[in-house]
Amino acid sequence: EDGLLATGTAAGNVSLWDVDSGSLISSLRSPSKSWLKSINFVLGQDHIMSLSLEGRMSIWEYKTCPSSVLRLESAVPEGERKSSMQHNLVLTPDGRLAASSDHEYVVQLWDVASGKVLHTLGDKRPTRSKLLRHFTTGLAFSPCQTLLAVGAPDEIVRVYEVYSGSLVTQLIGHNARVCSVDFHPTQKLIATASFDTTVRLWDTESWTCTKVLDCHREWVTCVAFSPDGVWLASGGWDDRLLLYHLANETTCVKECYSNIWTLAWQPECAPGEGANQVTVGTSAGMLHHFQLDELTRVNWKECGSVLAHEDIVSKIVWDLEGRFIISGSLDNSVRLWGPPRSEIAGKDGNDGKKNTKRILLPMEQYALFAKFPCAVVAVSWTAQPPSRLHKGDAGRLVGVCTTTAGMFVMD
Repeated sequence: EDGLLATGTAAGNVSLWDVDSGSLISSLRSPSKSWLKSINFVLGQDHIMSLSLEGRMSIWEYKTCPSSVLRLESAVPEGERKSSMQHNLVLTPDGRLAASSDHEYVVQLWDVASGKVLHTLGDKRPTRSKLLRHFTTGLAFSPCQTLLAVGAPDEIVRVYEVYSGSLVTQLIGHNARVCSVDFHPTQKLIATASFDTTVRLWDTESWTCTKVLDCHREWVTCVAFSPDGVWLASGGWDDRLLLYHLANETTCVKECYSNIWTLAWQPECAPGEGANQVTVGTSAGMLHHFQLDELTRVNWKECGSVLAHEDIVSKIVWDLEGRFIISGSLDNSVRLWGPPRSEIAGKDGNDGKKNTKRILLPMEQYALFAKFPCAVVAVSWTAQPPSRLHKGDAGRLVGVCTTTAGMFVMD
């Protein structure tokens, strides 16, 4: 309802804009002049959180006292900050906790309310491969927000207790880098995806591996449970999307014809409806959209695809209400898409009756957000005030795109 847009600069400053008029409301000047890699509104509070290139997090109070700022000192030693580039940042749904990781896979856990670094987790594991740097540390908070799972290149998934920072357990079983982890929304399960071509399911009570899915032939780069917890989707460099039904233990494999880098489930539109759509992004710049067959409720079919980018689609997400898709790519662009839609085409026959056929229309691009000097490696959605900038009802949505040079918030 505020209609605000926040932008960050390389000088370390945050600007607040009125979306409707385009006028500048205020400028928040940081005591640090380091490049801001990420900024984000904290849901339910009058705060903006920023993350700088040198690993410093700041909390801005933009309503009651626009000039105030609380600095969260980085746990990275002063002499090492210039070489520590933050590549990933995740928050709990209530905005109370944040976890960030850098290119050397060191994870910092923050308490947003107190403005302190709770813990620094993990050891440095530098990599020289520019390609592998696009695969950031897999981070996932548990649904109850008490655990943080961290996947790393040393083949081990470490689970930490959030408030104490203590290591709860190590999930050992993969034979290569683990780049994606996800907690089940309702059951005591965690899924991990690895370059060893397998997806593993782990019981979060006994911390034992309960299932190994060995249906991929190459690196598995992404894994995610559906919002209703019925399906598990995984994608890999064997060009295949694997959809695994947890209850029936059946699998459906769909070809995507190029390496899969990312996937995203459509959020449940209403409680009890279930999740029935998933979108994947590939190295060919394609978006492939799959939908659950309404009759069988077991089979999946491709219901649309589009050449979305000129390079690898490195990240895709749905908005919170399941109406739009945002994609980021190594071609330095972020784009907003409408999902595939269908319409009924009619034709009168000789008998006077009207024959109807459902025709699938292509995915429609609503907006090209921006072009960047560096490659986009991640995008995400957050709930924000309404906006009239885009075609259709795109209110309460903000796209956040992370590049190797910084993160930008776009309404």
